[in-house]
Amino acid sequence: MRILKLTGAVEKRLLAARERRDVEAEKVAAKIIADVRRRGDAALFSWTKKLDGINLARDGMWVSQREIEAAQKSISTDFLRAVKHAMANVRKVAEKQLPRRWSFEVEPGVSIAQMVRPIETIGCYIPGGKSTLFSTLVMTAVPAQVAGAKRIVAVCSRPNDELLPRPASWV
Repeated sequence: MRILKLTGAVEKRLLAARERRDVEAEKVAAKIIADVRRRGDAALFSWTKKLDGINLARDGMWVSQREIEAAQKSISTDFLRAVKHAMANVRKVAEKQLPRRWSFEVEPGVSIAQMVRPIETIGCYIPGGKSTLFSTLVMTAVPAQVAGAKRIVAVCSRPNDELLPRPASWV
């Protein structure tokens, strides 16, 4: 890791880097999407094996209830306490950020309003590279709960025991 002094020139360079597109990555992504559209789950299984080294055809795509229960038993009480604390903090911040319904009369007979409705289903992606970060689940699922999403689905190519228990069981 490098620590950079934030000067005007450094800021400009960093922001410019965010603007650049990775053409090669976009080509690969387009190829994967086209293959999945064409071959469905077979393509998904093939690409997951190639890119993540995971054999979904053998291991399956879903975590069983037995695996979830085993994971729950392996988690320490200290970890659960820390999770509850982190979730409470994230919940407080998410509650402050909630958009509110409002209305007002711009002039006599002319009113304007904003109505806010949650998305019913939220998908949370937790990268499963070299380290699967539990914080990604907390920072995506808790705000979705606060927003009122009725269904929250989390996906991760390499879930660890900390990710497997359902977040509702921690609250």
